[in-house]
Amino acid sequence: MTQTQTFTPEAASALRGLAVSKLQVALRRANASFDATPDEKLDYKPSETANSPRQLMQHVVTGNAFVAGTLGFDLGVKEPATDRSELSSQLNQTTQAIIDCIANLSDEQVNGSVDFFGHPMPMSSFILVDEWHLARHVGQLDYIQTIYGDMEDRI
Repeated sequence: MTQTQTFTPEAASALRGLAVSKLQVALRRANASFDATPDEKLDYKPSETANSPRQLMQHVVTGNAFVAGTLGFDLGVKEPATDRSELSSQLNQTTQAIIDCIANLSDEQVNGSVDFFGHPMPMSSFILVDEWHLARHVGQLDYIQTIYGDMEDRI
């Protein structure tokens, strides 16, 4: 049984605004970090089992497609791009689509739930998942940059 909190229209609006704002900040951070990754380091892996910067961003695009599907729409992304420019474009377009979706959720939807990996999850929590996912992988990208010698902080 899932317990959900019912948000007033004002609280639902504030929650949508918070989720959108946090995702916009995470996207700016992702763009700054990915753009600062030199071409010769896009496939750098600090260990055999680690993901490269390119793989991290491809994973984020795939994650965005999953989140969109959970929200009930198809981003049209079958495979994440391998080309840096196309991958960057996919990252921006898919994240912006989710931002737009969150911003346009009705109060009733915010007070509802979604099926998340076979379990009900309150929409009020789910709309923060994409930012959490993106921010964590940008942290990995930033850490990889420190391993290969780029110590600049872009936050």
